[in-house]
Amino acid sequence: MTNSTVESVDTKGERCKVTIKTKKGEEIVETDIVLSAVGITTNLEGIGLEEVGINYEKGKIIVDQFIVPT
Repeated sequence: MTNSTVESVDTKGERCKVTIKTKKGEEIVETDIVLSAVGITTNLEGIGLEEVGINYEKGKIIVDQFIVPT
């Protein structure tokens, strides 16, 4: 579910009820758990990646077709 916003999480009862606002309207989803990641950004500068030959661009490590850092 992309381009959606969690409006509320109800944890009363055995399951969580998550109210989600989507382009199509509001939707309620029942789940066992809720994982939330808000405001996460990469912080790759100054940790020595350049010194060990790992390249990155726009906050992402550049990898090859085998997902090996280049």
